[in-house]
Amino acid sequence: LSVMNPKLFSIQYDMLSAYITNIVSQRKLDYAAKLIERLKNEFLPLVEKCYKNINKYSFDLTFQLFTVASHKGDYNLSMQCISECDSYLSKMDLSYEALDYYFSYKSRVVEHLKNLFRFEDALDLLLKLEVLQQKLIDTYAMVGDFDGLDAEIKSVTLGKIYGSMLQIYSQLIKRDSALLLKGRDI
Repeated sequence: LSVMNPKLFSIQYDMLSAYITNIVSQRKLDYAAKLIERLKNEFLPLVEKCYKNINKYSFDLTFQLFTVASHKGDYNLSMQCISECDSYLSKMDLSYEALDYYFSYKSRVVEHLKNLFRFEDALDLLLKLEVLQQKLIDTYAMVGDFDGLDAEIKSVTLGKIYGSMLQIYSQLIKRDSALLLKGRDI
């Protein structure tokens, strides 16, 4: 590790992360959890000896473990992962290119809250994410013409945010039918 160029290490780590994502998507959750724990406990300490800031890798592995815990319905592990991820996020150098990963993490937190029937908390987070996403889109529009690109910027992430909002409103309508109008406004 110590002789590896940091950029090459990052590329190789991204391949490892993609492998874990694939395992999780195949629902090999126990295997994924064991692999992630070994990487966190055995691999990351070695990485930390060679590279100063490993928060990105710690965050990624913990986010992957959070996804596993969420799929398994493990509340305690999910809460531990959220706490750790939030801690790593506060220490990370978040690049513009990594913003999508931030939104993916926060969307996973929303799903966790929905699984706990904490719809109001999930909706509060979604409303914040909607504002952030809309500000990013508005910023693109202010920049002006991107040579050769369509003038209208679209956001898949914003569509996912709205889809989650509709799911939440459909649950909240059962408690308060006045929210039916809000759901229609999305």
